[in-house]
Amino acid sequence: MRAVHSLVHGDFVGAMNHNLLAVFLYLPAIAIGWLLWMKREWSDPTSSRSSAGASEAAPVLDHVRSRRLWLAAFIVIGSFTIIRNIHAVPAFDWLGSSV
Repeated sequence: MRAVHSLVHGDFVGAMNHNLLAVFLYLPAIAIGWLLWMKREWSDPTSSRSSAGASEAAPVLDHVRSRRLWLAAFIVIGSFTIIRNIHAVPAFDWLGSSV
């Protein structure tokens, strides 16, 4: 929560100090997802809800991509969390918060 508080108050360096991943991964992912959703809804609001004329393979491919994306995100976030909290390795000290 400190990272979000720092971002709201315009303190980007402080936010990066609290949680580097939140600044460089979470916030851009949320912004890109929101922009893609807005583009899809504004271009044709019914196209995302209608499956008429859609290929049967498309939902399967979307599901596979989605599973791979979630797995990759889980690995990146999990690895970052573990590495960030290991204080025994001096090479990774810069990832942790100094506060």
